[in-house]
Amino acid sequence: MFRILPFVLMATLAVTSSGCGNSKPSSSDPKSRVSGTPTADLGAPGSVLILNCDNTSGSVRLTLTAVSADDGRQIATNTTRLAGGGPSFICGDPTAGYYPSSQVLPQLFDRDYAQVAGWIAGPSGEGALATAFDLRNGAPVGPGLDPGTFAASPADSRPVFHDGKLWYVDRDKRLRSRAPDQAPNNAQDHGPADDHEMIIADGVPWYGAEPYTAAVHPSGQYAAEFDHFWGNLRVRKRGARDDDAVVLSEGTAAGADKPPTGSASVSPCAPNFWFDDHTLICSSENAIWKLTLAPGLGSVAKAEQLLPATNRKTYGAVPAPGRRQFAFLSKLGNTTTVYRQSLSHEGTPTKIADVPTSGATYLVMWH
Repeated sequence: MFRILPFVLMATLAVTSSGCGNSKPSSSDPKSRVSGTPTADLGAPGSVLILNCDNTSGSVRLTLTAVSADDGRQIATNTTRLAGGGPSFICGDPTAGYYPSSQVLPQLFDRDYAQVAGWIAGPSGEGALATAFDLRNGAPVGPGLDPGTFAASPADSRPVFHDGKLWYVDRDKRLRSRAPDQAPNNAQDHGPADDHEMIIADGVPWYGAEPYTAAVHPSGQYAAEFDHFWGNLRVRKRGARDDDAVVLSEGTAAGADKPPTGSASVSPCAPNFWFDDHTLICSSENAIWKLTLAPGLGSVAKAEQLLPATNRKTYGAVPAPGRRQFAFLSKLGNTTTVYRQSLSHEGTPTKIADVPTSGATYLVMWH
């Protein structure tokens, strides 16, 4: 039977395969680089780190900017144009559901924001090789594969950083890790992977078809995820199939499963972060929600909107260090702005700063 795709998917149907962060990377020969901080204070305490990905010129330009969460004053910035390839999980349309959770975005960078995880094409431009890009010059880090070796083209998943290493799944569905400047053939083998895509949560892989949407529960045994086809929020137990996930919000597609009877009404919502072990923060098209889940995480006991009613697009919530406030992105027409708001949903959000109008913008972290 023909199904109508959800509105969030129609305009960006190919983002996961053709967005700048998920496109077929161009071929490049990585060179060894020494890691270092490209611009001091990108992680300054009291700052919100903003990431912009702009591929309007045909190549990927990444800009990291730290601004004061109090007054929007710029603290540090760094812009790099990548030498081919692209970063992991970003550069799609962030207002159409293609927005990583606040747990995932910091994993795209090393500790000093000197490198970003991504991928380039393998020898002769075939396949995809996990790599990191030096954010001082845009060059891939470390040696590539020997083009003269008789072997299948690489088919690595989109990598993330953990403990200074790149983690990814290879074409044989093996979990691998290596230092960015280490030869790919010398990557450590951590055994069979459960799926071909993964992120890291508290040092443990979380697998899924689209794991970048996942906000993994503090217990590590569940994750809130966004289903792009059906357009709804769900909670899935570790190791469970997608079909076994519990739906917690309305969907955007005809025929989408409904939340359990008695669950509080919630608009289609993408997870941002867990406030505690029973409270989830998520973003819908024009609202940011605080969801109190029932014991067992099988339904929503209470749903509260954290913002006044608005026609602005709202997304990308990240918690402040003390978790009393959060920052988020708001788009109205051609203007995108960073705001902060209390997690007790009291008062009107406070503007922090306007952000670039071109490309895709994300909030990486409130330091």
